[in-house]
Amino acid sequence: MIPLEASIAPALKASGFRKKAKTSWRHCPEVIQVLNLQKSPYGDNLYINLGVYVRSLGAEQYPPENRCHVQIRLEWVAHSEREQCVVAANSNEVPTQALIDAVLIDGIAWLCNLATLTGIRRHLESSGSKKGLVFHEVPNLVAQAK
Repeated sequence: MIPLEASIAPALKASGFRKKAKTSWRHCPEVIQVLNLQKSPYGDNLYINLGVYVRSLGAEQYPPENRCHVQIRLEWVAHSEREQCVVAANSNEVPTQALIDAVLIDGIAWLCNLATLTGIRRHLESSGSKKGLVFHEVPNLVAQAK
């Protein structure tokens, strides 16, 4: 188990996330929020992936992060004072409080902001959508959610 997993699991569970392996999901009426920990295959680097799966665009109940319709890495949404600890995250080290805060504050805030189609539309209209990945079906769908 990655040490960060043990540090964030209780808070994620209390927030309604369900976990399997290194991925956690929270089901909302319009989307499924996904938080995934990914160990680099080439070393000890740790990547924290965030995703939002739009329910009306698919039928998966526990989608992997790479099939989420909106995806981003945590370092792109982390508060500037925590960004470097996210980039430097190591899968074998005990996480710093700053890394835990980046996940539980910044990452969860990003997921909450995209918990509805209206939230996703706002994200696409902001400069934040230039970071990460948005599947091509999403802009047309959320434009109808006005």
